[in-house]
Amino acid sequence: MSNEENIINIDQFMNVDLRVAKIIDAKDVEEADKLLEIRVDIGTEERTIFAGIKGYYDPSDLIGKLIVVVANLKPRKMRFGISEGMLLMTGDESQLYLLSPDSGARGRARRRRRPCRPWCSRCLLYTSPSPRDATLSRMPSSA
Repeated sequence: MSNEENIINIDQFMNVDLRVAKIIDAKDVEEADKLLEIRVDIGTEERTIFAGIKGYYDPSDLIGKLIVVVANLKPRKMRFGISEGMLLMTGDESQLYLLSPDSGARGRARRRRRPCRPWCSRCLLYTSPSPRDATLSRMPSSA
């Protein structure tokens, strides 16, 4: 797929519901090789997300962390339960990075209006005060 095929317009971007979430519980899915079951508070409700990050994260180290999640994905029924979102990460097979906002960011309901200007960070990023608040948090890889 070319870069041009991956380009979305502002209306498509506004349909993605990004939220700051606090991890309130995380545990291994014993029957799965790669899954952790993560319970998050997105400010308006709690959700369960299954993430293929076992081996990169100690579940107890995740509790209390702020992360960014996609909150409007259709829930996905899995063998181990229903996943109700997706957490944002970057990295490769040797190292993963969890997208993590600054400590002052809080989960909020999504803004339902169009931005006042296409470049207005206050209108576009409704989960944190500024796009500069999103930072990468380095997580250790498994040895």
